Parts: sequence; structure tokens; C-alpha cells
Amino acid sequence: MLSANSETGEQMRLTLEVTKERLKEIRKECEFYCPACGQKVMLKIGEIIIPHFAHVRKNDCDVFSEGETAIHLKGKHLLYSWLQSQKIPTLLEPYLKRIRQRPDLLVKNNEKYYAIEFQCSPITKRLLDKRNQGYQAVDVTPIWFPKTVGQVFSGARKVRLTPFTQQFIKSASCISFDVENRCFWHFNHLVHISGNQFIATVKNISLKEQQFQSLSLKEEINYELYDEIWQIEKIRYLQNRVRFNKRGLKDPFLKESYDEKIMLGLIPNWIGIPMSEVQSKHSVEWQLLAVLLMKSIGRTDVYHYFHSKYPQYRITKKEFQYYVDFLCEHNPKLEWEDLEGSIFSSLVYNYFEL
Repeated sequence: MLSANSETGEQMRLTLEVTKERLKEIRKECEFYCPACGQKVMLKIGEIIIPHFAHVRKNDCDVFSEGETAIHLKGKHLLYSWLQSQKIPTLLEPYLKRIRQRPDLLVKNNEKYYAIEFQCSPITKRLLDKRNQGYQAVDVTPIWFPKTVGQVFSGARKVRLTPFTQQFIKSASCISFDVENRCFWHFNHLVHISGNQFIATVKNISLKEQQFQSLSLKEEINYELYDEIWQIEKIRYLQNRVRFNKRGLKDPFLKESYDEKIMLGLIPNWIGIPMSEVQSKHSVEWQLLAVLLMKSIGRTDVYHYFHSKYPQYRITKKEFQYYVDFLCEHNPKLEWEDLEGSIFSSLVYNYFEL
């Protein structure tokens, strides 16, 4: 942790402006205590990890955890300096007693408060939701920057986002922080393909160029390029489903396709449209099975019959109904032809509010 209280209750924050030599002097003059649990902490000044405080004895302090990585400590320093350079009032690791939480940074901008969290370690959805609810209870808007994972390239392209990074997707967007290169990676207009694969408009912005007020600004989406990538990836997925199938016709998706004499490479574009829910399999699977079921029994209560027959596809009723409504409006007879490209782009991607 980068903040602690002195014997007099004054808070000491370890910013980049304080030299190691000065910190060594301060360490001789003062004793420090954890703002949350009140236990004694020591000021560590090493050669590898940047100066930080740590509890003298291991305890059950659930606010200031031990074992912060060097990248997390450095990241907090860089983010603090980034906000200070824009003259935005910022507190480093303030302890919010009312909710017993300590954000990495607390920012005040245009009379609103924001809690900035630079997340480097795995976090459960339950804990993530709990922290967000805590901040919202005191009218603080949480902003999460997961650390950048793997090699990233700019442009409209297919990307792989780990389950860790996916937790921070909001409104089809996510911003990761790259400590090593001192920049933000913006993943905008995210459309899920299957598994950990997405289509995204990716942009790199350095700390010097990124303004806090413009964090939510997005690049325009290239519908034509998205369509091209989506259709290519759909065909690739279907080819791999056949190529790497180990169950033969025991695979319900391939069996239904075989029984109906469907050539997977010629499936029209209205089967396998993007959906907002992240699934392990491509949407082309459940949508093809849903269409075959609708042709057989009609649209009445088709959601119930689908899940009774194919429980392995965990599609929400909202997603399923959206697809049924989409077909009712734009292809009510389920004709085996592609939808016009402009209709496909405007309707499909507007669903994501991209």
C-alpha cells in the first residue's frame, strides 16, 4: 500500500515526488499505522519494488491487503501522476470508512467523484459487484482499468480477451492500462464471436495524450469491415467444428445439420448473428437449431421447446426473443437467402448500441 497514518493521524502518501533518501529520513523520524485496521505498518524502501507500506504483523485486515505486485504499485503511481498533470483533484488510496473500501485513487471532476481501480490480480464477479455497489452507495462512480494482458494491436480486428479482462466490459467497451508502455488500450464496439474471441475497434493512447474527460469517447465503427470479419470468422468456426469433431453424429448440432442436408459453408448471414451474451460456442449453432425448430413447430413457445431439447445452450430468454423478433420482422418466411448487407449492419450492430 502507498498510504499510511503517522502517530499524529496525518496521512503519508508515497508519491513519485518523494525521493528514497527523504523517505529513509522520514522512516527514522516517524512510525506509521494502517488507516483501516490501525495496526503498525513499516515503510519498505527496496531496490526492486518501489517504496510502500506493509503490515508489521500478518493480520486479518481486509481493506489493505498484503502482497501487492510491483506492477500494481507502479501503476498506481503512474495513474496518480497522470491525473495530477491534468490538475484534477486526486487522493491516493483514501480509506472510505463508511463502506470500508479503499480505491486506488479517488478523483473529483466536475463536482462528481470517481473511484479508479487498477486491477492486476484475478477478482470474482461477486467481489467486483460488491465493490461497485459500495462505491455507488456513497455516490462514487467506479472506473476499472484491468492490466493489459498479452500483445495488442490497433485497428478494427479480431482480438482475444481473457475471462479476467472480460469482467470489465461495460457498454461494449473496455479500457486496459499498460504500465510498461505507459498507455491505455481502448477496446470499443466489442462484438463477441465465441469463447474468448471478439471483434473490436482497438486504439492505443499514451498517458500524455489521454484526457480524463475523454475516457468514454469512442472511435467510429466500420460496419463494412465488421461484417467482413464476422462472416469470415463464422465460416472458420463451422469448418473447425467439422474438422475437430470427435463425437461424429452424436454431436447434436452436426447431426441436425446432416439430417436436414444443410451445407454449413452456405448458411445465410441471418443465421449466426452477434449476441451480447458471451458464450463458449458461436451463435450460429443455437440459431441454426432454433430456426430448424421454428420450421418444425412454429414460433409459439419455441423458447421452452428449444431449452428442453438443447439444454447445453444456455441462451437467455431476452437474447432468444430478440432473435425471434428479428426474424419475424426481416425474414418471416425463413427464406434461405442472405439479408441485404445494409439491413444486416444497421440492425445487428445497433442492437449492441455501438
